[in-house]
Amino acid sequence: MNNMWFSSVVLVVVVASCRTKPEDRLLAVGGTHNLQAGQSCHVEHVEPASALKDLHWQDKLTFAALGEGNAELVCDKERTRLRFVKPTWLELTWWKEPLPIGKEFQVRAVPHDQHGRALEIGQWSQVDWRAEGAITPHPDRSAHEFGFCPTCFGQETFRVTATGPALIEAKMGALTGTVRINVQP
Repeated sequence: MNNMWFSSVVLVVVVASCRTKPEDRLLAVGGTHNLQAGQSCHVEHVEPASALKDLHWQDKLTFAALGEGNAELVCDKERTRLRFVKPTWLELTWWKEPLPIGKEFQVRAVPHDQHGRALEIGQWSQVDWRAEGAITPHPDRSAHEFGFCPTCFGQETFRVTATGPALIEAKMGALTGTVRINVQP
């Protein structure tokens, strides 16, 4: 009985320590990342120092990830390990639902590393979008009124304009992702 109690205590301690262990955040090299989450934060132990460039934005902790490396994000007493990883391919995702003419929908660019892991694209990362065929870009112009960018976090809004084939393409640095859609009547 004593052995069972000890095993239960050890199991609870192991599970509790696993839940509180910070996860690595995988950030895409080439991205512009806002690292502050509404609290007092700073970055420590950047290796190599050339991996990050502080953009010195007045009210945000924003960095450009220039190369592969590691750092630690410290927000109050919480520490998060950051890894800057070079993406090797770009996936385009969207909610696959019927697309009638006039329907607006969002497509998101998701960079992945060589191991297939999804990387954080960064709130202000530059993604260039184009579409051809039955779909046209339809950016949210009201986003600027509220201090947002219409393509934040690698997202773009499109509108269905006709039936037939369509192609959507996103470029992030040297990476290109495409998706082909056939709009049915």
